Parts: sequence; structure tokens; C-alpha cells
Amino acid sequence: MISTLIVQGGEPPAFLAPHVVDYIVTGDILQVHVTPDEIANTQLRDGLKKVKQADTEDALEEAVKCCDSWRFDVEGLPNLVTFDTKQAFVENATLYFVLLQRQSCLDQFIDGLTYYEVLPLLRENPSMRIILDMPAEKNNVSAEVVAGV
Repeated sequence: MISTLIVQGGEPPAFLAPHVVDYIVTGDILQVHVTPDEIANTQLRDGLKKVKQADTEDALEEAVKCCDSWRFDVEGLPNLVTFDTKQAFVENATLYFVLLQRQSCLDQFIDGLTYYEVLPLLRENPSMRIILDMPAEKNNVSAEVVAGV
């Protein structure tokens, strides 16, 4: 549907977060830069920020305890979080909660963009990402707007 809309010159569906568009344009989840600020769940976001900002062993241990409710459910995270593994813990958890959790849905969306050769066009001309990128100015995207698109 989005491919048809784009090809026919309709209103661009510019409502996707920049990191989602990065994934669509590059096709490689490891090339996407994400930060804890992009995690929608405030409890997860705040927990990861505490881990990232911890500057003593005690502060790090306390911050990691805030993450105990979910951290063992995410594959690839270090079980023992130290100052050496702290950065990897934050980056991998952020990537998981921002993109990996929704990767199958995003891959279906990407598959839909292959119709009418829209995906190759986006990947060959990265400046065309503007048709998918959320505008810099916040405009409240409501259910009605998405349904209208």
C-alpha cells in the first residue's frame, strides 16, 4: 500500500522514526545507531540510562539491579555487567528494545516496499528517505492520520 502511494505521488507517509528509516535504507540492523532515549518504555529507558551513567562499582551494581526484571530474557547481553561490559550491555539492550523486538514487522514492511521497485530506489538514493522520515517538527500522529495514509 505504501509503495503504491509513493509511486502514485500521494502524500508521503513521513511518520517513521529515523532509526527505522536507517534500517529500511541500509538493510543492516548493525548499521543503525540507536540510543536509550529512543526506547518508548520509560522504566527500561531510565534503567539503561542509569547503567550508562554509573561511575562507581556500587552505582553500576545498583543500576543493573533495576534491569533484573528483563535483562536475562534478552539474548546476547553479558550476565555479569562490569565497567568493561557496561557499554556492550547498554548498546545491545537498546538495539533489542528499539529494533530487534520489532524486526519481523519491519521486515514485512520492507518486503512491501519491494513492490514497484520502491525499496531499491530508496537504497540507491538515500536522500529519498524524506518520504519516510518523521519530520523534525513534532506533529502529533494520531490513529486517524495513520488510517488516512
